Amino acid sequence: MRTIRQWEDVGVTGINFLLNAMEMIPQEQVLDSLRLFATEVIPQFQTPAERARPVTTPTTVPDVGQSNAATSSTTPTGASR
Repeated sequence: MRTIRQWEDVGVTGINFLLNAMEMIPQEQVLDSLRLFATEVIPQFQTPAERARPVTTPTTVPDVGQSNAATSSTTPTGASR
């Protein structure tokens, strides 16, 4: 958490994770790690009001087909996403 606090102090407002890209860790370990991060780390960065809000799960998946078509033309040749 110390490192995340340091990033926060210099203005970082979000973190992206690359999770098991090469599938070298068993899926259950990846999920356990995410659960631990969600229960132990995230609450340290939430306000009391945010912690009190119920957690909800989306019931639909947004259609991202159109947005992918629009951005694919801006990808430089040879670049990967």
